[in-house]
Amino acid sequence: MKRQNKDRQSLLLFTRLPILGKTKTRLVPHIGEEGALQVHWAILKDFSELWKKLERKEKSISLFLFYDLPKGIAKAQWETALNCLKTLFPKASFQRQEGKDIFDKMENAFRYSFSQGSSFSYLVGADIPFMEAEHFQRVFALGRQGRQVLGGSLDEGYYGIGLQRSIEPELLHKSF
Repeated sequence: MKRQNKDRQSLLLFTRLPILGKTKTRLVPHIGEEGALQVHWAILKDFSELWKKLERKEKSISLFLFYDLPKGIAKAQWETALNCLKTLFPKASFQRQEGKDIFDKMENAFRYSFSQGSSFSYLVGADIPFMEAEHFQRVFALGRQGRQVLGGSLDEGYYGIGLQRSIEPELLHKSF
């Protein structure tokens, strides 16, 4: 059911399911699969705490958690990982990332959030270590002013993308 609240905003969180050997794989040669999984859990727990702070201050923000489902994982294994995520983010809406590449997945996530009635959506990855609740409050304040938002990262990419529902479909597609 769509909520038609012009002030409704969404945080779109992208993450992998926390599955041994399938997350933080670049760390595996240095700390092993178990260590990489523990790092991912720590990141998710930190983000969960950040979300709780933001949620207390910003009542009109919904959390959509988009998870990546690795290929070749048994259903019981990914369901267990998803249920563990749901304990960290009990009020979130969980959606599988859909698309042929990351750009397609991001575009589809924005389209989904807008279809659910969001007027502004901000997409971030779960593993951004320097985020604070105040950062998100500033971003969503800009969203309420009708602004688009790009958070520039040190590698000349973006750690966050905030778009208005009013963005033209062609422009949304060109963005990705």
